[in-house]
Amino acid sequence: MILQLVQKNHKLLRTKLKKVHFPLSEQDKKDIKNLTDSMYYYKGVGIAANQCGINKQIVIVDCHWPEDGKRSPSVLINPQLLSATGEMLVEEGCLSCPKEFVKIKRPSNIMISYKNEDGKELFTFAGGNLLCHCLSHELDHLKGKLIIDYV
Repeated sequence: MILQLVQKNHKLLRTKLKKVHFPLSEQDKKDIKNLTDSMYYYKGVGIAANQCGINKQIVIVDCHWPEDGKRSPSVLINPQLLSATGEMLVEEGCLSCPKEFVKIKRPSNIMISYKNEDGKELFTFAGGNLLCHCLSHELDHLKGKLIIDYV
């Protein structure tokens, strides 16, 4: 099911989101599927749960599908930033702030931990690429921060 996006003035976009507990409930699984479908529908490379009105620490990312057409979403539950180094200037847009683009200084290297849908803790390193700045962007959403806050 395609979920409606909430826009920049919605209070949930300014809320620190709730942790997800394991095992996942049927509603959690449904939310993950709907968020994934919605990200592709809106042509995003990432989406955080609060962008669709869901108060849960869930992020979906897939940075390659616009280029190669192959869908390979990553589901990150309760992600945490472990380290951030370097700096890169990127121009970002946001599904919740349509037609607004902001140049933002983001870390050029990040390490995050998260849980997958089975509750297994995983780690991801991203450096100097779209995934790095996408993850930084989505982690901001989980803390109630938007791209317009960088202006």
